[in-house]
Amino acid sequence: MKFITLVLLTLFSTSPAWAQKAPLPYRMQPYALDSGLHSSVAGEAATRVASSKVVTVPGSPWLRLNFSGIALGRASYLTITSLYDGAQQRLDARALAQWKNSNALL
Repeated sequence: MKFITLVLLTLFSTSPAWAQKAPLPYRMQPYALDSGLHSSVAGEAATRVASSKVVTVPGSPWLRLNFSGIALGRASYLTITSLYDGAQQRLDARALAQWKNSNALL
């Protein structure tokens, strides 16, 4: 009985290790992109696209972008769209700070 208990305790104590997945492989690759300075026209009510860029890394199944030197206005936001499945993430200044100047894996 003690042997069975010991075996069960050993199995249950190591089961979390079996459930852990290996970390996703990744690499950091610099990508310089300057959208320039954009400003809205006073009284302009319509939303407009100030800049649209496609960022790709051949052979990469997903991307996480890290932004630097970004300053979004009160009504400004970024929309990141996956070319794979069309999933989107919208980041205003507050969300960008919460995401530590990066985006979700898309």
